[in-house]
Amino acid sequence: MDAIRVLVVNEDEAVRKAIRSAFAGLSTRGYAMVTFEAPTLARGCEVARAARPALMLVELKAAETSVQSLLEASRGAGRAANVVATYLPPDAPAAKSDAFLKAVRAGVSDFLRLPPVAEEAEAIVRKLFGEPGAPGSARRSAAREGKIVAVFSHKGGVGKTTLAVNLAAALSRKEGAGRVALVDSALQLGNAATFLDLEPEYTLFDAVRSLSRLDEALLGEYLIPHSSGLSFLDAPRRAPEAGTITDDQVSQVLILLRSMFPYVVVDTFPMIDSINLATMDLASTILIVTEAVSPIVKGTRRCLEVIDQLDYARDKVRLVLNRYAPFAGNCRPETVAEALERDIDYVVPYDRRVVIAANDGVPYVTSSRRSAFAAALRAIVEDLTRDPESDGGRRSLLKRLFFGSRPNGRALAAARE
Repeated sequence: MDAIRVLVVNEDEAVRKAIRSAFAGLSTRGYAMVTFEAPTLARGCEVARAARPALMLVELKAAETSVQSLLEASRGAGRAANVVATYLPPDAPAAKSDAFLKAVRAGVSDFLRLPPVAEEAEAIVRKLFGEPGAPGSARRSAAREGKIVAVFSHKGGVGKTTLAVNLAAALSRKEGAGRVALVDSALQLGNAATFLDLEPEYTLFDAVRSLSRLDEALLGEYLIPHSSGLSFLDAPRRAPEAGTITDDQVSQVLILLRSMFPYVVVDTFPMIDSINLATMDLASTILIVTEAVSPIVKGTRRCLEVIDQLDYARDKVRLVLNRYAPFAGNCRPETVAEALERDIDYVVPYDRRVVIAANDGVPYVTSSRRSAFAAALRAIVEDLTRDPESDGGRRSLLKRLFFGSRPNGRALAAARE
């Protein structure tokens, strides 16, 4: 097993020594650990460039300003490290939501309470690097962090939940059982369970209520398996429960799910609120769902204007034209693209059998592999599962087929009004 290099950046020498001792003690549990210390950010960056750490620990209060510099330094050494924020109990993430969210947005992947306990240090190392003795585990840390896919629309009724459920099922078909989680984060009005014909005993509210002791084992008990192979976490069933859930609590649950599953699909509520913004910050990909209807296109344009202000990477936000049917008078995909002033990444065709399957509580992709709908979902899945180092060409067959004819000028003008 490769030695795991750890960098501790903390101005307090006693804290640095305590953290170093906790991680050094993991050598008795089968892990090969090499620990470095730095009292300042500047020194930390120097050590990161020279030592090429796989894991860096920073203070929670300094995470917002220090993480990016440390990550850039570690990338300069050829490998980006995982970052864990340390905190004292009075500054616990559950009590300091603003600091927690800023740390997550800066790039922190986990949190360690001070003074450090060997068991908690081991849990973090095991989560990031796998079991002791696993070959190349220090090199696999980035691959172990799953991808969160947020499925969002500015309004209901555009087939967002249908798309999210079928996408999760299609991902599970490709990746295998136990590798995809589906979360219904529409806290007040979630209904993804009905699309799966499930009646979960536990919900997101149970996970949030247990945050002080929540780990992979307990969260696993709150998930319900589906015959498609995905694992499902339902939205709260009662409005009073939903009203108590905060954005930082949802973020903590998603971070834990991301460590348990390679892919986490989140069906969001159609509103740009703090919970959805936190989900989008954590997401590797945001799928914006729209339809070829002028009022919906206009709303989508305004939605994209807001999301563009968040300065996400261009490839993180992808546009899905859902339930498209090429009949006379309908806006064509290129018309919608011109109105939105951006490319449409995926065109998902209308298929009445998808509606019938939803009424039966069955993801349509599990029963049909040859339909155009299934092909469109496979195109999205292929992009989500593609190695980031591979060819980035993402123009699907359906998109090529639907694009190319003259736009509907009147529909375009209406959409731009």
